[in-house]
Amino acid sequence: MMKLKKPVEKDMNTLNLTSMTDVLLTLLIMFMVAETAGTTWAFNMNLPKVVSLEKADDPSVLISYTAKRKLWVTTSITGDIQVQRENLKVHLARIKGKYNFEKVIIKADKSIRYKEVIAVMDDAKRAGFDSISLATEI
Repeated sequence: MMKLKKPVEKDMNTLNLTSMTDVLLTLLIMFMVAETAGTTWAFNMNLPKVVSLEKADDPSVLISYTAKRKLWVTTSITGDIQVQRENLKVHLARIKGKYNFEKVIIKADKSIRYKEVIAVMDDAKRAGFDSISLATEI
């Protein structure tokens, strides 16, 4: 008959850190996700409403870009003037030099492409205007 050997018992004094590391990393990830989710709610702000509108005699230039791709430049001195797209920069530079207006407000139809509005803003900047605003609905 064959004699079976008794299994050798391992020394139980060693500590397996693998499972403890897994638990700690899992807790760390959970805390990082919870902290990120908690701080993103902090950016939900209530912005102030419009209190007053600009005065009509405010020294500004209004550029209206219609859905039919027509540009109108309006000032308190010259009134409404239709301008061709390629002549806009020259016309704005003339207004800036002659009347010394400081602001430009661009009001574009929602069908106008963003690229075209940026080109109008670029023309106003190159004409010497530093304060350029986009008109929105109130």
